[in-house]
Amino acid sequence: MQQRPTAADYRRRRAIVGLVVIGVVLALVLGVALAFSGGGGSSESSTPDTTAPPTTAAPTTTLVPPTVLAVGDSVMAGAVDALVQTLGPETTTVDAEESRQFSEGVDVIQGYKDRGELKDDVVVQLGTNGNIDPDDFNRMMDILKGVKKVLLVNAKVPRPWEEQVNDTIAEGAKRYKNAVLVDWHTVGGEHPDWFYNDQLHLRPDGAIGYAQLIQSKL
Repeated sequence: MQQRPTAADYRRRRAIVGLVVIGVVLALVLGVALAFSGGGGSSESSTPDTTAPPTTAAPTTTLVPPTVLAVGDSVMAGAVDALVQTLGPETTTVDAEESRQFSEGVDVIQGYKDRGELKDDVVVQLGTNGNIDPDDFNRMMDILKGVKKVLLVNAKVPRPWEEQVNDTIAEGAKRYKNAVLVDWHTVGGEHPDWFYNDQLHLRPDGAIGYAQLIQSKL
């Protein structure tokens, strides 16, 4: 005959059930905790952090073109528009005059200095109309000693003084740190189609080539 459960049996059963319920609750709590922590064994999330760090825009640098003063004779006078457009209308001053001698050009440069109107760079194209006195050359370079660059354009002129002019310019360019020789004699000689019949003054294509050569040396 089966015995009826006693009060003690009921208490034991309730205790067992209670333990089971507590175990289930603990298991659920632990599972939720592991889910939020990304699984056991590591405190770091297994999902890669795709949030990009804040970036700082690099500062922009605006290059300011140099101001240019160009002083020359009739060869430069035939390329005024090309020079201004190539070097920049806002930054370029061209002072070119037909039949100008080298010494006269130096006086013009002195005038710009006296008025405080010299530019960052100075282009000099003189020697088409006669020899260069080395003393005048040295006087010019002394006037321009504070200029960043002095571009010395040599001569392409079918005249007896061409060699003396170019030798004086080449030798002088070696003695001054801010002097840059612009070899128009060679470049122009490679393009006879750039010149009118006198092989001295410039056709439109020659004016552009002349201006681009000077720009390449600035």
